[in-house]
Amino acid sequence: MVDERTETLSTLVKEISSPLIPVLDGIVVMPLIGKYDEARADDLLSRTMKNLPDYHADFLILDVTGLDDDLDAYSISLLQSLTQSTRLLGMKSAIVGISPNLSMKLIEANVNMKGLNCFSTLKHAIHFALAQKGKQIIG
Repeated sequence: MVDERTETLSTLVKEISSPLIPVLDGIVVMPLIGKYDEARADDLLSRTMKNLPDYHADFLILDVTGLDDDLDAYSISLLQSLTQSTRLLGMKSAIVGISPNLSMKLIEANVNMKGLNCFSTLKHAIHFALAQKGKQIIG
């Protein structure tokens, strides 16, 4: 019974730890929270690529505000895989919430950020995504 309950809770944690959140037509946000090991990163990538087409999105915003400052190779690899995979699906990606410490880790890891839009806030990324579609929020 304990094993069954542990399995149920583990599944629940996987599902809620990095959800796909539709914020506007064609724009989906995914918050990345905590530390990623190989298994968690692989699971998130496969779930995302499986479920992303259901949202008919053309823009994915990755919010890295909740990533541990202790960024490791798995988290960096996850960011690269998510942005490259979505690009192959014809989607654009943006990253928001990069802290000064995280920016230095990405530079030290020699992450290729070419063609990737980075913004300090989610609000800026949403406005950018809308502008890419020729739209804007008025008010």
